[in-house]
Amino acid sequence: MSEPWISLHAFHRGGTDRLITEAVGGLVRSLTADGLLVRHFFLRYWEGGPHLRLRLRPAACPEEVEARARTALERHLAAYPSPLEAEWDTGKYAAAAERFARAENLTHYDRRVRTRDAVEAVAYRPEYATYGGPEAIDAVEEHFCDSSRIALALLGGGIEPGRRVGFAAAALMLALAAWEPDPARLARALEASRERWDPRPDHAPHDRPADAARAGRERAALTSQLLRCHRIASGAEVPGARDPLGAWWRSIDTLRLRALDLQAAGRFHPEPAVSSFQPPGVTRARGDVLILLLRCVHLLCNRLGLPGEQETHLRHLVGTTYRELEHR
Repeated sequence: MSEPWISLHAFHRGGTDRLITEAVGGLVRSLTADGLLVRHFFLRYWEGGPHLRLRLRPAACPEEVEARARTALERHLAAYPSPLEAEWDTGKYAAAAERFARAENLTHYDRRVRTRDAVEAVAYRPEYATYGGPEAIDAVEEHFCDSSRIALALLGGGIEPGRRVGFAAAALMLALAAWEPDPARLARALEASRERWDPRPDHAPHDRPADAARAGRERAALTSQLLRCHRIASGAEVPGARDPLGAWWRSIDTLRLRALDLQAAGRFHPEPAVSSFQPPGVTRARGDVLILLLRCVHLLCNRLGLPGEQETHLRHLVGTTYRELEHR
């Protein structure tokens, strides 16, 4: 039986891509090669100041694993300290934290700001209520590990910001296709929830020919990607073994199937939630699975370093692509 989770928070205000690719990537490879690591995942968060949360599930020797992890993170922070201009004072943090907490409906959060780079051991508390219970958490954590491996591979390969958005769009399409494989039926469902995901339902078309042409090319590429995602979901196309999109599909669909099994057995009970993509009138059971999959897409975006406004734009792009598919 594996050991309990080790949880370390690495506070750093200079961006965490390099921390992930160099410190976390090297650590994970080393621990895995030594047979000491069962699972791992990471995410970026704001509480207490910008930081990376690293979760490690040791196979053995938890004290050694934690010591090696702390050393790897601290050495990286010492070698690449946060820039002085990225300093967070108490007032700046208080304003930002209040805004972030409100967006997440949090009433209790850490009001202390870390003004220096540091690594802290902070207990990992699985969100049983959010994800539906202990068995669902186990399935979700397995997916988190897959998602982190995918993100680490993409970041380590030097993926550019634009391609991150493109991959996240495809990941969202695959999650939606896992929930509803029929693209026409899914398009109708998203059309019914349009007021939630489209902040500009009556926006004017592009005035300049160059803008219109570029938008047309983008729409064509998104439509092509959408149709490919549904071919993957239906089994008509099988991604290559090295295709990160294939790895994402296998993981998100496995999670969906496990959630359905738990649901059928009466052991999947997430707390009520809503999503911008949730169609009106959908059953609670169907809605719970959709929200689970969309939470996982959100966390992939987090791992890829996409800011909230980009994620909002991403949902709009994908929703609009489905809408145009329905109306063409």
